[in-house]
Amino acid sequence: MTNKTRGCETELKNIQKELNKLTPEYAEYYKGFMNNVLASRGESTIRSTGRLYRIFISSVDPTNRDERYILETILKHRSVAWGFYRYLYDNHYLGDEYKFLTSNASFSIIETIYSKGLSVKNIIHLRFDNKNYRLVLDTKNRNIINIVEDYYSSLHNVNYHAPFVHYITSFLDSYNINSLENLTDDALIESCILNAPNHVVACNCRLFFAHCIANLKNKEHLLYYPMPVLSMPFLVKYLFDGFRTVLYNRQDAVPKLDKWMLLPNGDEKKSTQITSESVIIVDFSKVENEYLRKLAKEWFWSSTDSIITKTKELGRIADFLNMFFPKDANSFRITQVICANYKSFVMSKWRITETRNSRIYPILGFIRYLDNYTSVTVEKESYLYMESRGTLSKLGPVGVKKDDLELIAAYINDHKNDNHNSFCYYVMFHIALNTEFRISQIVSLPSDCVKESMKKNEYVIRCNMKQSGYEAVDQPCARVVKDIIFAYQQTTEDYRAGIDVSLRKYLFIHEDGTGRIRQPFKASWFSDYLKAVCKKLGLPTYTAKNLRITYITNAKEYVMRNGLSDLTLLRITNHANLNTVNNHYIQEKITDALQATIGVIIGDVSIDGTISANSEGFNTSKEVAVANGVGFCQSLQCTNQGPLPCQKCKHFFTTLDNIPYYRKEIKRLQAINDGSLNLHDAEDITNLIRMNTYILDELIKLKKGD
Repeated sequence: MTNKTRGCETELKNIQKELNKLTPEYAEYYKGFMNNVLASRGESTIRSTGRLYRIFISSVDPTNRDERYILETILKHRSVAWGFYRYLYDNHYLGDEYKFLTSNASFSIIETIYSKGLSVKNIIHLRFDNKNYRLVLDTKNRNIINIVEDYYSSLHNVNYHAPFVHYITSFLDSYNINSLENLTDDALIESCILNAPNHVVACNCRLFFAHCIANLKNKEHLLYYPMPVLSMPFLVKYLFDGFRTVLYNRQDAVPKLDKWMLLPNGDEKKSTQITSESVIIVDFSKVENEYLRKLAKEWFWSSTDSIITKTKELGRIADFLNMFFPKDANSFRITQVICANYKSFVMSKWRITETRNSRIYPILGFIRYLDNYTSVTVEKESYLYMESRGTLSKLGPVGVKKDDLELIAAYINDHKNDNHNSFCYYVMFHIALNTEFRISQIVSLPSDCVKESMKKNEYVIRCNMKQSGYEAVDQPCARVVKDIIFAYQQTTEDYRAGIDVSLRKYLFIHEDGTGRIRQPFKASWFSDYLKAVCKKLGLPTYTAKNLRITYITNAKEYVMRNGLSDLTLLRITNHANLNTVNNHYIQEKITDALQATIGVIIGDVSIDGTISANSEGFNTSKEVAVANGVGFCQSLQCTNQGPLPCQKCKHFFTTLDNIPYYRKEIKRLQAINDGSLNLHDAEDITNLIRMNTYILDELIKLKKGD
């Protein structure tokens, strides 16, 4: 027998003497514990620390389950006590709150709990990147502990942030939170985020509230901070920049806030680009002048246009107002000089028609609002300068080339299983290729959009259509589309069962990078995805519009190639009438050719008179002919006292017989315009050319039977 063996036996005998002094109940606990020590740590532990075990056995009551007693014992006897109580936990003598004993937790955790008078139930257990973490929540409110622990148990691949845990625990404790329902108060959410010690903590607060609200059973009382708002990646930045949530309701007073995170509140029905879950950022602080900023908010709030349209136009309006009315301006008058200068600026800076129109048209609408609903004076001549909106530009969207389409389709198919979003994009792509739906309609399709029609084995898609005023209507659904959607629904059935009930009404659900934040898709996300695919493949940048044009073009070719009727084309393209698919495009070609020949863009021209294919019921005698033979006056006496031409008068009448005179009149005006004119005269002549070109265009369409 070696000295080491003898040393171990000696310590075991001494320990046995201590055990013999105990009651059978006490001794039973310690016998099991010592056997466990020998089995797991070996004789060397007994030989080196036998004295510590003897002291522990002789002084500690193994049946005492008082938490404070256990904590005191651990702090006094350290590793020996830790091992003993772990033995009790492993053998189910202690509850789950002592789970921390199974890991290499620091004694500092116990010291923290003991010194602050907390409970071991304040310890939450976290695991990230295959590592275990324990954190003490400094609160005596058990509800808060449960809420925070549930939050972290839901996370995947996200490291915990100790400063956030300490901050959120303290914050919630100060409000004595008792349930998730207590976390929906707008002021509480705002205060929590804005008072966070740093940006990282604030971002974690956003994710925390998003999780809590996602798990609410009753969300009806949520007003300003529902899931769509809390799901915004840049919410924290917006809040710190002064943005606040606004519920859109035209019947309410205009909000005094300058920076809005706008909830559509039913207005999404006016557009397929937004849903009830959308949050639209609207920044009126872009308008430098305070008074005009107020008017801009009133215009936005009262206008019946869609929120998306108004939001896009606001930036253009702000640029216009800032250009002519600085921050300190106190006189507000829209003059023809201002409008002429602005149009000249637009025409000189941008060459593409669409860009010019996007800069001029919103201003024209806003000026009309100022003129009709505010005290701002608008010179009537201003409208003449704002009506002309550019010159001809590049062609519109074209279809995707066949070879490019095959490459894109192959790539999307190969990567459809990369993640949940990729699978959604795959389905969207094929719906876009096989229907004339806009991508904004596709991403917002309801989960039950496919319906069986009255005819067996034929199906329709029920969705909001622009042509129907964004009301839900049934559109024919090709079998391939039905099969795609049904296969997608079947594949994602389990996934959909696990998401929030409020989101299940949507066919497509978007996930953020962590898989935690889920919300309806946006059209821009599909566009970004398609652009990224094109870039990876080295192809031209195609958009959803190109896919739509591809479908419509293919449909036309199919109808013409197979000698099918116009009704078949109508059914295939899902247009409200053939003017959209056929005559509309023919008319566009007529107008484009005419504009190209004359060298002007007609734009937003209107006349109050009559343009007719024949003269039946009208006086067309020489006595009532107007200057240069372009039409006739139907009034007994001239009522046009201003400088406006006869064509703008409600008593004006013209017919197909006057077409040659319009061609002659336009040539005459062009000759004048080619001469040396000042800016004001040139603008007047250009507007006359546009007006006469507009009437000529209408007459030609009438002659062709359009």
